[in-house]
Amino acid sequence: VERRRVRIDKMKLTTALLASLALSEAAPLHRQLDAQPIDRSIITCTDNDYRVGHATVCSSPVAKTSCVALHQEVVKPCLSLKAKTPGQYATYDPMSCPSVGPAKVGCNAGGIKSCRYCGYKEGDLEYTSCSGDTTDSELGKLKELRKLEELRELKKKGITLDDVLGLPVAVDCAKFYDDLKLIQEAGCTLDAPSFDPFIANPATAPNPKCPPRLHQLYMSYGADKRFGTQTATNSKGVSFPNAQCSKHLGREMGFGVAGELATIEITAKTMAMRMLKPATFRADQGILNCCEVVEDHFDCTPCTNVSTNSIGNPRTKTLQPGAALTPPLTYEYQVPAAMQPQLSSYQGQRTSRVMKGMHGKGQTCLGAKFSFGPLRELYDANKQERESGFIPYAMRVGLLDPKLAKSGATFDTLVRLSGNKNFTVKDVHDVRVRGFALKLMDAAKHFESDDAACAKGKASNCQLKLADIPAYNQPKDAQHVFGDFDFTAAQEEGHIDLLHVAIGTGKNSVATDHIGAFSTDGPDCTAASCDSAKNPPANIFVAANVDNYYNGFVLGGRPDPRLDELTDTYQNPLEYVYGSASALRLGPGAMKLHWAACPGELTEKKLVQNVYPDPKDDIASGRIPAAWEDPNYQLTNLRETIEKLEAKGAKEFKMCGYIQLQDDACMEDIENPTKRWFTESINVFELSFPLQAVPDYNTFCDNTVFQPYRTIAEHMPLGYVNRVRQAVYQYANQFRLILNNGVIQTEHGDSIGQATCPMGYFHIPKGGRPKYQGQPILSASQKFEVDAGGGPAMPDADIGWYQLAGDSSSGSCRTDSECKLAFGEGSYCKTDLGCMAENKCVCKLPAP
Repeated sequence: VERRRVRIDKMKLTTALLASLALSEAAPLHRQLDAQPIDRSIITCTDNDYRVGHATVCSSPVAKTSCVALHQEVVKPCLSLKAKTPGQYATYDPMSCPSVGPAKVGCNAGGIKSCRYCGYKEGDLEYTSCSGDTTDSELGKLKELRKLEELRELKKKGITLDDVLGLPVAVDCAKFYDDLKLIQEAGCTLDAPSFDPFIANPATAPNPKCPPRLHQLYMSYGADKRFGTQTATNSKGVSFPNAQCSKHLGREMGFGVAGELATIEITAKTMAMRMLKPATFRADQGILNCCEVVEDHFDCTPCTNVSTNSIGNPRTKTLQPGAALTPPLTYEYQVPAAMQPQLSSYQGQRTSRVMKGMHGKGQTCLGAKFSFGPLRELYDANKQERESGFIPYAMRVGLLDPKLAKSGATFDTLVRLSGNKNFTVKDVHDVRVRGFALKLMDAAKHFESDDAACAKGKASNCQLKLADIPAYNQPKDAQHVFGDFDFTAAQEEGHIDLLHVAIGTGKNSVATDHIGAFSTDGPDCTAASCDSAKNPPANIFVAANVDNYYNGFVLGGRPDPRLDELTDTYQNPLEYVYGSASALRLGPGAMKLHWAACPGELTEKKLVQNVYPDPKDDIASGRIPAAWEDPNYQLTNLRETIEKLEAKGAKEFKMCGYIQLQDDACMEDIENPTKRWFTESINVFELSFPLQAVPDYNTFCDNTVFQPYRTIAEHMPLGYVNRVRQAVYQYANQFRLILNNGVIQTEHGDSIGQATCPMGYFHIPKGGRPKYQGQPILSASQKFEVDAGGGPAMPDADIGWYQLAGDSSSGSCRTDSECKLAFGEGSYCKTDLGCMAENKCVCKLPAP
């Protein structure tokens, strides 16, 4: 331990545990196996391949060239070329200017490999493009124009090394397969027999020696063989594939390609490593958290009233109305170092913990009921093919199983609402990517499947297993920090996670797409009828491929969707439309899922209550919006709504769940989630929030982990964006938990503090406190202690003042988000601003 000098107070690792985890100097890093050769028909690589999905990024260890070489030898000389004619610009574009073969129409290769000239005319959008299929739509045209504008600006200011980090680079196939050979030697076999169990059961348990991206490959390959090769019939009675479309419904593509696997690895590890150190990102060219997107341009006037936020200066700063901004602006994202936890807010939100990698700003966790009333009505209507709302019989699986609908099944559900994708501490810094995550408790008990039957391929609705993270494949810095700790995933058997982000309604796309906008609060909407709720939303993701994901989420680049497809911004989380954005499997087909306040909730009943006036009115009058003075105004307004439902004569707030079916495998794209689906919205679920206490965001909520792949095989996430999310989420949540909670050694194994809700999750009665959940359960073999009544056993009363927050899974004290509520009636928390400042807020057990 002394030799390694692992000094992280937050981790609470014992000397004995560190000693047992430390890698012996003599221990071999890889274990030799008699594995068969890597199956190259499954894991493919082609030299000098720059196609989308086949290329990687220059920071990948298996890239053909380094970022420095790419910058100095290719990109800078390319952009320094003079255009042949006025109005043309030189562009680095390896995908459109191949080194061999005929040049595409409109593409004039320059004197350097991968250079081309493109015409550009700002007035009427004229240009000459050689970017291929993307120019076949208005979306492609706008993307191409934006790319040219950005490159033109780069040429003016001089391109830097940072500007090339997300540019496509071919994979060095020799390096790629050599890297996989080392992984095989470590115990993760990649020969043909290793994939066979996943064909029978895509939910096969992970090999603990396989890193997340390769467990993903097993699952995708197995699900493709089980579901993806079937001929399926859509809701109109048309079978796929057919003469007009050669694609299968619900089929993934490209999951075994070297470029994707390499980029997933560097993306996931880079996101995870951000947990270990503070990160500062540039906010040049108008990309600032407080900017608004108005029609087709960025409006940064809100930034004149509210300063950027940083660890060093967390206060709201008033500038004179109309004061000019002085770009470039810098925004410090709140990612505290593991060794330097700091307080980053002055109004009760502690951020000394490492925040989530996505949707870092948490708002609260609530209890809700997930039910199937709309689906039951749909099936009772006995709709037929070609009728609105018809769901093909083969796709009535999983959560769309008629048995669930007709039995009146309900799931207790934990709902976590969170802020934007950045690590901000103020709600005003809104980039429109808000999180809405559902954890359906004990859903598996309704599905009548068991591990033995799943293993034999004789059961449906088998729960997918999450990947482990072996120490040998972690980034070197992480191996040092964590003492070569192998992360074992908490599977949370029986639960289903559904993850969503705020999406656009599509109302700004009506003119170009000639289709109505999705809405549940329009003038035609009542609780009884709402035709506009059948329209498709702009249920899209912000990246077009794995390379764009790396650009947008790792490098902070601009999103790919059209600006008019981004969501509006609201004061209250209940006003947003939330969607899966990328596709989910539906047996032999696919679907997308989205949620909105049920028709009538916002109009007839007017249940949403906001404390503050509309910020737009304040901005128009030159005032700082009152809401922006409150760093947690989303939570403030949510609490005002849910805790005062009775004042509106209501007992609950309802959100409706809608699906869109993939009806055409060529039109509703799975692998490109920026392409909007235009199939109708079908109401199938309902989520009811009863009157309840709305707690501050607390340690229990923060320790709750959501994963898109915590689901059943029939609803396995589909497409590249989900495949990269699987790895990103595994690395990020495991690194975050261990930094925040340390490793607690138990008789059943090691715990890193994940809240797994052993007693389910129920809403907190208004004015009450949550039920004690017992200690977090983190391993399948851990025994859950119960009392005589079958509930969680209380800790010994002689413990007295209780300060080990990591051992309780109850809830929060209203005035201090880091204090845990005590254990039952008669217990209480001692919290005030003084104790919070001194970090001495404690909870007392009930009297004996």
